[in-house]
Amino acid sequence: MTILADLRETLVGRVQERAELAAQLALARAGSPRLVLVEGPCGMGKTALVRSALAAAPDFTVLPASGEEMETALPYGVAAQLLAPAGRPGPAADGGPIQAGGVLLEILGELQEHGPVAIVVDDAHWADAASLHALTFALRRLRADRVLVIVVTRDQSDARLPEGLRRLLADAMRLTLTGLSAAELGDLAGRIGRTLSAAALARLRSHTGGNPFYAEALLRQAPAEVLADPLGSLPAPRPYAGDVADRLAKLGAETRALVEAASVLGESCPLWQAERLAGTADAIVLLDEAVDLELLAHQFAAGDLVVSFPHPLTRAAVYQGLRPRDRTRLHRDAAKLVADGATRLRHRMRAVLRADDGLAAEMTAMAREQAAGGLWESAADHLTCAAQLTTSRRERALCHAEAVHALLQSGQVQRASEIAAGPIALPAARAFVSGALAQATGDDERALTLLEAAWRHCDPDAEPGLAGRIAGSLALLNLVHDRAGSALTWSGRARAFSVPGTDLLGYVHEVSAFLSGRGSELGELPDPAIATSGERDALIARGAIRTWRGELAGAHADLAGVVAGAGPGGMCARLLATALLAQAEVRLGRWDDALAHGTLVVSLEEDCGQYWLTPYVQALLAWPLAARGEFARAEARLREVRKPSVAAGGYLATGAAFLAAVRGDHERVVSLLWPLTRIRHASGIAEPGVLPWPDLLVEALAGVGRPAEAQAVHDRYAGLAAARGRRPALAALDRAQAALHAARGESAEAGAAFERAARAETPFERARAEFGYGAFLRRGGRRNEAAAHLTVAHALFDELRALPYLERCAQELKACGRSPAVTSGDRREGLTAQENVVARLAVAGLGNKQIAREMMLSVKTVEYHMTNILAKLAIPSRAALATRLSE
Repeated sequence: MTILADLRETLVGRVQERAELAAQLALARAGSPRLVLVEGPCGMGKTALVRSALAAAPDFTVLPASGEEMETALPYGVAAQLLAPAGRPGPAADGGPIQAGGVLLEILGELQEHGPVAIVVDDAHWADAASLHALTFALRRLRADRVLVIVVTRDQSDARLPEGLRRLLADAMRLTLTGLSAAELGDLAGRIGRTLSAAALARLRSHTGGNPFYAEALLRQAPAEVLADPLGSLPAPRPYAGDVADRLAKLGAETRALVEAASVLGESCPLWQAERLAGTADAIVLLDEAVDLELLAHQFAAGDLVVSFPHPLTRAAVYQGLRPRDRTRLHRDAAKLVADGATRLRHRMRAVLRADDGLAAEMTAMAREQAAGGLWESAADHLTCAAQLTTSRRERALCHAEAVHALLQSGQVQRASEIAAGPIALPAARAFVSGALAQATGDDERALTLLEAAWRHCDPDAEPGLAGRIAGSLALLNLVHDRAGSALTWSGRARAFSVPGTDLLGYVHEVSAFLSGRGSELGELPDPAIATSGERDALIARGAIRTWRGELAGAHADLAGVVAGAGPGGMCARLLATALLAQAEVRLGRWDDALAHGTLVVSLEEDCGQYWLTPYVQALLAWPLAARGEFARAEARLREVRKPSVAAGGYLATGAAFLAAVRGDHERVVSLLWPLTRIRHASGIAEPGVLPWPDLLVEALAGVGRPAEAQAVHDRYAGLAAARGRRPALAALDRAQAALHAARGESAEAGAAFERAARAETPFERARAEFGYGAFLRRGGRRNEAAAHLTVAHALFDELRALPYLERCAQELKACGRSPAVTSGDRREGLTAQENVVARLAVAGLGNKQIAREMMLSVKTVEYHMTNILAKLAIPSRAALATRLSE
């Protein structure tokens, strides 16, 4: 089945390229998803090549889309084109690329039930960034899908392509189209009734560079005797615009007006719009004349008869051929005709003859309205236009600063860097732009220096928007530098300016207040699915605070709701909620889910060229990996952390110390964690419940023969935990205290401390307490009591697949004369973390489509995992899975 109409287009040559595309189609057909980049200058036949290849593969359903210069600011315009053939509406403009990418994955799963699928994005350099981010998200989650994705662009390095997509394209099959050979130009000449000698063909290739578009124009324009004369020289290729002008001249006045009006409206438009703008009647009758001369094409789309240009160069030639006064008039009239406010402003911009401060102000107001709704890419485009229109150097600098902020919120670091590289006259704006870029790329020290300088140069009364953004950035930076008091001060200043669309400010304020020992100001909050941007930030803050307090069920509900919700907001908020969700899942013992969500955050930050959450997540994921004995993978995660901030450094030290503790290296634990005891200010590192390191240090100090220091550390942090009411932190410190009592021979005190520790509410902490208690009792000769506690610990470690602990527990049980139960490691032999999540969801009754939606994977990827699960577990069907895993 095919959805793309009129695939066949004349193609000369390109034999090797067609063969390579055919091979990629075959691989995709067999269930190996493929990505192909087709690049080359305009007129090289990129689109014709793709259409020819797909015409030879009628079993593929084709989802076509094309970028449009006038629609680069339309969020999810290209995604809407991709979804339209499947009868699905375009993604919500404020839904975010994760949601849009998830919808695309869902559609791909449905279409693959009928056959393989090809996605074609033509003129990707003109596609809106939101759609390309969504496509990148989907591409990373194809595993066994029968999907071929073809990206057509002039240059793969074009900065308008998101960093993540460019990275994927660097590893894709790459077809770079160059000029046709002389022989191939001979074939082209033959198709239009011309026969040329080898020498004439060589001259033709030299003149046109083998560009088929230009060569065909010259073949049609030059007299036969000039083309055939072996001794003469060919005229310089007449510009293609001249050929288009000749064809325009053959049209009647009304048809010409219709074509010119269409060129002003863009690459394509509804026929009725072109008719009204041209001031003609019966456009449907006039259309035949324009189609016959290959100046327009037409098709039905979304209930409208849409006219388009056969080639981008055709539209460019018509548009550039307009007299300036006519072009200005048509844009002015088009602004009155189109319904969309953003498009209307763009037409007005193209109609201005000089700088226009009034229009610049309207552009800026539109941008701020879009930023408040989370439409960051469109906001940045309008701010860039406003900067071009204003006569004020100061306003231009402020627009550039605001545009950089918007681009960073949407993950477009390279585009933001390009603006920053230009002249920005206002010192405060220049320092803010450089500092914001440094912050986004993980260079926090430089960011702090630059943003503090920006604040010193800023006049908050004259530049409240800039001041609010500087203060908001400094609030976040102070938080990641583990200075909660300063973060609270800066967030308070930022909130006073009420800057629309200042992402995560509510989160920073609430978390800073919590870490500073102040009460939370969070009241009743709505369901995440209907939360506003500010309410979403509050939900993320509440989720984090609940995690640190040990209220894990509520934390998971808040954070999972934000991650799954479709409310407005930027990429940064979604990433933060997902990272914090992974932290809650680590503590809940849902380690496979945590690994899946943490890996997603790292992947999306890599796609966006950002790095602010990656250090925390990599250090966090070292915990479950180390606990499962996957030491090499844990070490690899920790090695990935570069330039950590102070707070991220705390996560890194704690993760590395836990890995050392699992290995029994007490000296290394002490060397990593002892520096953290020097922190005396309001701090996330020192706040009980945020980072679980004090119990590790107490046990390690006892292990290296420093019991007095161990007791002092215990007493300090247990006192803080008791004052704050942090039950999880107290339970972990009770376990460490029990070990200290046992080392001193204080059996009654040790038993009491172990009893308190065993009331821990998280599975891993309870398992460690039960194991410690059992080992203590066994050493005291109380084997039956020991076996009871060790059996509980063994079951918990088994459920977590914490193999090093499981092995030690089994040894203790054997020392008690008991045989350990069969472990789930035997029942889940070889399953990866992602396969375990799929298995768990399948046992819970979810179908493949529901699992795919839950895990943000394609349906085919879920099917691939299910096939592996059944094979590894040696069971015949999905129905046997629950029984096999519960044996």
